[in-house]
Amino acid sequence: MTKNPLPYLPESTVGDQAVRKARILPRPVPSFAREEITMNQKALQEQIAAKAYELYEKKGQMHGRDFEDWLEAERLVLAELKSQSGRQISRLRRRTRRSNKG
Repeated sequence: MTKNPLPYLPESTVGDQAVRKARILPRPVPSFAREEITMNQKALQEQIAAKAYELYEKKGQMHGRDFEDWLEAERLVLAELKSQSGRQISRLRRRTRRSNKG
């Protein structure tokens, strides 16, 4: 039995290789977008931290509940952001419908 001296797959799989190469690969994020994402992540963390501190104060400044307060704050802030984005999408849809009727 002879070994294949070539470092690539046999020709019978060439079609499969073409399919694999044709898959859309994730594109690198441009530097300006990375900066914006980082800024948004920092702003989000600041909002969550402020909400967690608010919960901490509401509960009488009970120590040892920081993790639970953080998770609750995270849930509340993300839910608020989701509802805001939903409202923005609804407004855009209404505007689009009005302009299409015009």
